[in-house]
Amino acid sequence: MPEIFDLVDENNRPTGKTATREQVHKDPSLIHRAAYVFVINDKEKLYIKRRSLIKDLSPLYWEGSASGHVETGDSYEDTAMKELQEETGITGVKMEMLGDFKLFIDKEREWHRLFICHHNGPITLNEESSEGRFASIDGIKRLLEDKDMKFTQAFRKAFKMYLEHLDSSD
Repeated sequence: MPEIFDLVDENNRPTGKTATREQVHKDPSLIHRAAYVFVINDKEKLYIKRRSLIKDLSPLYWEGSASGHVETGDSYEDTAMKELQEETGITGVKMEMLGDFKLFIDKEREWHRLFICHHNGPITLNEESSEGRFASIDGIKRLLEDKDMKFTQAFRKAFKMYLEHLDSSD
């Protein structure tokens, strides 16, 4: 059964229309939603993972701890918890919503909602990821500057939002 997503306008308001995963990845005019999750440990390190070769977009790029499209009838929160469990094996954690950001790139246009949660492990990756690790904020900043390291555009935007959250918490 194909994944079906609710479509939204450029201001993240539902249009009342739906589209399949295949359709939204072929037609960037079809704006849809995604949930994005950062897992933070007690040392304030962020879990990043590398997408596997089976991913249709950005294979082998580094990304956040978990993410996924919001399917028809689901909420951002439902999706965040579902993807976190599917992609990392983590359950029963409290999610904190940081905010929304839009990612309008060549291949697709999405509204993301970023969540953070705290967990020290273990983390069990599924087939969508080839490797993962906890990294310090400064370490991630250095990796983002390394031209040989490929990060998804969604990660770059989410990480910027997370840094702004940390700055506002001080």
